[in-house]
Amino acid sequence: MFTAAMLNLGLAIVAGALIASVCHRRAAETTDDFAGLLVFFVSLAAIFGIGGAYLSCRHIQDRAPLWAIPTAIGTFAIVLPLALYPNIAPVINWISGLAAVCALIATGIAVTMRAVTIRSRVKISEVVSRSPGPAAPCRSSTRRHESS
Repeated sequence: MFTAAMLNLGLAIVAGALIASVCHRRAAETTDDFAGLLVFFVSLAAIFGIGGAYLSCRHIQDRAPLWAIPTAIGTFAIVLPLALYPNIAPVINWISGLAAVCALIATGIAVTMRAVTIRSRVKISEVVSRSPGPAAPCRSSTRRHESS
């Protein structure tokens, strides 16, 4: 679980940094603006990453359906542009893109780690079924020999 959570959070933060750099290149503004964009997108990616990590771990443990991940995080990718229809701020599109990427990352990690978990459970059950059975009880002497 720790691996899945850290991988999810790390990839989401990297996605946030990449989207900030692309957004900055499109706007071609100053370095101070890039610092602000980087902080904004990385912190937003951390929020999406934490949510994705939580839902991924729940799915790996078979406590949440797979559709919950893209539904919970991907809602931001659909609702933001629709809610703000006359889109005068292109940053809304970048936020929606970040949400979509984070939902994709979380879903991919959940599916992969769940398959690995199931595969390892199958291997363990095969090893257990091949074992000859419980060992015969050990006949150790429990009597104490008293010397006189």
